[in-house]
Amino acid sequence: MIARLVRLLRLGAGVAVLSVLLSRPASAMEIRGGTVDGDLVVAAGTLRIVGTVTGDVLAVAGSLEVSGTVGGSVRAAAGRIAVSGSVDRDLVAAASTVTLTASGRIGRDAILTASRTAVVGEVGRDLVVGAGDLVVGGHVRRHLVAEVQDLTIQSGATVDGTITYRSPQAARVEPGATLTGPVQALTPNTAITPLRRGLETALMLLRRFLGLVVLGLLFVWLFPEPVRRGLGLLRDRPLPSLGLGLLVAVLGPVVALLLGLVGLVTGGWWLGLLAFGLYILGLLLGYLLGAIFLGSRLLRPFGPRPPLWLALLLGLLILMILTLVPYADVIITVLVGLLGLGALLQVIWAGGRSPASAAPDH
Repeated sequence: MIARLVRLLRLGAGVAVLSVLLSRPASAMEIRGGTVDGDLVVAAGTLRIVGTVTGDVLAVAGSLEVSGTVGGSVRAAAGRIAVSGSVDRDLVAAASTVTLTASGRIGRDAILTASRTAVVGEVGRDLVVGAGDLVVGGHVRRHLVAEVQDLTIQSGATVDGTITYRSPQAARVEPGATLTGPVQALTPNTAITPLRRGLETALMLLRRFLGLVVLGLLFVWLFPEPVRRGLGLLRDRPLPSLGLGLLVAVLGPVVALLLGLVGLVTGGWWLGLLAFGLYILGLLLGYLLGAIFLGSRLLRPFGPRPPLWLALLLGLLILMILTLVPYADVIITVLVGLLGLGALLQVIWAGGRSPASAAPDH
C-alpha cells in the first residue's frame, strides 16, 4: 500500500513541476479581507489567501500562502507552500517545501510530496507524505504514513494513530513526543532483482499497450475516413506535419493558460481547462495516428489497404518494443506524436476534406 501511494506522490510531483514550468505566471495575486464564494482556480507567481474561500482552491504558483480560511480542499503545485490558516477539508500538495505552521489546521487528510515537509499544526485525519525530510511537531489525529529519507518527531508532537514509514534510517523521536499507536518501520527497497525489474517493466508496457489499444480502436471505429486522410498526409507531407505538430505542441499549453487567466476575469475559467484537455487529447490521438501509419507501412506488402485496426495493433506493438531501447522512449514518442498531431490538425482544418496533395491512404 505504501509503495503504491508513494509512486502516486512522485508522479504528482513530476506533473506539478511540469505545470509550474508551463504556467510562467506573470504576477502576484492576493485574496485579502473579502470572501470568494465558490471555487478558486488560479495560476500566479505568488498567491496569498488572507481572506475566505468558501469552496476548493486549485492553484499553480511559484509560492502559495494560506493564512485565511478555505472551506473546501486545497490542491496545489508550487515551489513553496505555507499554510498558517484553516483548510476545512483536504490539503493535496506538491512542492519543494511544504510547511503547516503551528496555527495551521487541516480538517481532514494532508497528502504531501516535497523535498522538505514540516507539519507543526493540526491534521484532522491522516498525514501521508513522500519527502526527503519530514518533521512532525504538531497533532496528527489519525495515522501517519511516510516514505522519507529522514523522519523527525519533535517534542510536543502527538500522533493518535499508527505510524508507518519507510526510510534508510530509523526515525528520531524526541523526548516529550506522544505516540498513541504502534510504530512500524518498513524495510527500504534497496535491492531490486533483474527478474523483478523485468516483470515490472513488462507489466507497465502491457498496461500502456492495452490502454492505447482501447482508445485507438474507438478512434478508428468512429472516424475511419479522417484517419485514412491523415495517413495520406503523413505519406505525402511528413515534414509539414512534423512542423505543425511541433508548433502546436509548444504553443498549446501557453494558449490554454492564457484562456484560463482571461477566464478568471470574465467568469469563464473553465475555458482554460477545456483547452488543456483538448490539447492532451490531441497529443494522444496524434500518437495513435502515427502508430497506425507505422503499422500500415509495414503491412503494405500484404495488400494496398490494410485494416486500420490491424495497422493500429502492429504499430503500437512495434512502438512498445522500440521504447525498450535506451533513450528511445522519449525520442520515439515525441516524434511519432508530433507527426500524427500535425496530420490530424490538417485534416480537422480542412473540415474532413483532405488537401489535393494528400489523397486518402489506399
